[in-house]
Amino acid sequence: MRTRELPSFAADGVLLHRLGVILAYLLVFCVAVPLGVWRLGGRLDALLHLPSVGALRGPGLVLLAAGSALFLSAQVWLSAAGRGLPISSLPPARLVASGPYAWVRHPIYLGFTLAVAGLGCTVGSLGHGLLAPLVLGSACWAYVGSLEGPVLRRRFGEDYREVARLGLGSRVWGFIWRRLRGRVERLANRTVLFRIGPTVWVTYGLFVALGAFLTALLGRAALGPLLPPRQYVAYAIGLALSAAVGARIASLAYNLTALRRHGLSELRVVGFVSWGGYLGLLGFTVAFGAACRIPPLALLDRLMPLLFLAMALGRLGCLTYGCCLGRPSPNGVRWTDRDAKVVRLLGADLGSVPRIPVQLLAALVGLLASALTLVLDRCDGAVGTAASCGALFYSLARLGLEQLRDETRLGSLRWTRGQWLSAGAAGLSLVTLMSLDSTATNPLQRGGVDLLALATAAAVGGLVFLIFGFHWRRVGRW
Repeated sequence: MRTRELPSFAADGVLLHRLGVILAYLLVFCVAVPLGVWRLGGRLDALLHLPSVGALRGPGLVLLAAGSALFLSAQVWLSAAGRGLPISSLPPARLVASGPYAWVRHPIYLGFTLAVAGLGCTVGSLGHGLLAPLVLGSACWAYVGSLEGPVLRRRFGEDYREVARLGLGSRVWGFIWRRLRGRVERLANRTVLFRIGPTVWVTYGLFVALGAFLTALLGRAALGPLLPPRQYVAYAIGLALSAAVGARIASLAYNLTALRRHGLSELRVVGFVSWGGYLGLLGFTVAFGAACRIPPLALLDRLMPLLFLAMALGRLGCLTYGCCLGRPSPNGVRWTDRDAKVVRLLGADLGSVPRIPVQLLAALVGLLASALTLVLDRCDGAVGTAASCGALFYSLARLGLEQLRDETRLGSLRWTRGQWLSAGAAGLSLVTLMSLDSTATNPLQRGGVDLLALATAAAVGGLVFLIFGFHWRRVGRW
């Protein structure tokens, strides 16, 4: 006797799931993201009071055509060669390393960004054509670095790493790095600057102090009429101290287990965390601005280029100290100095394993953020625009860069603590940017460097060198 087969809904369920994912992908990446980027571009035009530039229209058409062609051809090629869809949730079965993927590891994102930039240029808009695509490109980098890239590495292992090394960007970076690696390693292994009796003074402190000195010195000219002399001195000294205290508190918070285990003796272990320093100086600026009745964002607009420069110098200091480590890599930096933190913690054998120079890359990001913020501040736009844009770019870039760190991963996304903080900072910066008042502007006047600035900068630099450079008897202890 034949039994009647019951209908199976498994295949239908899989099909509906795939259709739902595809629809969500189309809505997000083909509707929501372009509209959001377009709105951001218009907002930047209004905040920065940017003029329409007719000369952009012709190049914009070329850029739009080229970007669209790359965007579409890369999707077709990925689907055909990879036997799947160009969707992260429904990835191709094969790793594709031919066609446009032989030159660029992520041509879909590159083409999409170029097409958006071209479209913005066709209407003569600097906000739509240059600034918003810069944010979009940074977001794509963050997405690839923090989400898509790790998934691909887990799926394809060494094959993905080998293909990634063949891309044009990797080859250019490899060419440059081969010529810089020796100099960078010499700097990395200069942990101790000098010793005087039982005191040890580390090179890290020198770099941080140099950043603080330049911020205090040039800050006098940048802040101009916003702060009279006494307020300038108080702000310069308070900013340096608040950053140091915030960085120290964050370091203790990062190591609560060791603090509970070792008690007060753990306070003698030297440690600073940059994100705590950022929060410290931000909190002090908000309080100082409220006390002096000055918009905090007005202060940050003028000072952020210098703060980003100081961040970059601080990252070079991290390189000399042997902290903020990247993942092991055959072409990375080797720390062999016995006083370097990585050697002290892991021993000479494991500590000298070559690692990705994350500190150097973070310094480069800081320099780029400094240049961007300086250019935007010179536009004399609405209060907070330059600072918010610089913070948004920096946070997105750090979100991707932090994936290269050799750190504990937290949460379902397997992010480092720095990545979670970067994502939060990026979201806060974007919300701030979209809520600014386009009619509130900073004064156009700027000041100059004088003897007061030089004396204040010297005092701030000396104080910071004492805080960040001083160790007692051996590196790593107070």
